Amino acid sequence: MGIIVVGLSHKTAPVTTRERVAFSRDTIVDAVKQLAELPSVDEALILSTCNRVELVAHAEDADEAIPDICAFLHEHHGLRPGALDTFIYRHRDAAAVRHLFRLASGLDSMVVGESQILGQMRDAYNAAEQAGSLDGNLRRLMLRVFHTARQVHTHT
Repeated sequence: MGIIVVGLSHKTAPVTTRERVAFSRDTIVDAVKQLAELPSVDEALILSTCNRVELVAHAEDADEAIPDICAFLHEHHGLRPGALDTFIYRHRDAAAVRHLFRLASGLDSMVVGESQILGQMRDAYNAAEQAGSLDGNLRRLMLRVFHTARQVHTHT
């Protein structure tokens, strides 16, 4: 499968840390393009909100890609290597997919069931499309995530 989520959220990091690693709207397209250009990453998307920063990728070798993605996050924000290690979570394969579905459905939010995150995920998807960093697997997954989240929000 090769789906990876590397991130930090309101559950793992204080607001000052989350603010330090946030990606601005002005830089998100360039940042996701740089992330996708890592040799170990095939496709990429960056979700950056006030409550979380998540780097989502498709890669053939997660063992190689996860350290590269973590290093990218540190380097992009001018942090010493390992500075975020106590705050970062790393999901791969089924756990990463499950996380994305839960997140889009509002189950991993500060207020369970809120739908704002779905719009923020769509913005991240659009930025990734603009950057040309979605090719196949991650694009199909995100479209399925959006479809399922709409159903969850409609029927609950």
